[in-house]
Amino acid sequence: MMGQEVVSDVYLFRDLLRDSAEGRFKGLHFQAWNQIAFALDYFIEVNDRIEDTKAEGLTDDLVVLRRMRGRFNSCIEEYLRWRSSRP
Repeated sequence: MMGQEVVSDVYLFRDLLRDSAEGRFKGLHFQAWNQIAFALDYFIEVNDRIEDTKAEGLTDDLVVLRRMRGRFNSCIEEYLRWRSSRP
């Protein structure tokens, strides 16, 4: 199940950054954009703290992604409300 949590966060962050970069969503401040981009970069790096090729390899990725979710929760919740209100 942990793998699905990672995938869900990655897709959410990807969409959030894309909608922000393309000017559709205006609620993400610069610091949040940078740190979420860092979290995604960490996710795609195979040889990070725990190599992703190992059985527990996504554990550290999940920690980084969850930290960003917690740190920028208000921006993320605002984005989710904005996204759900769009046709």
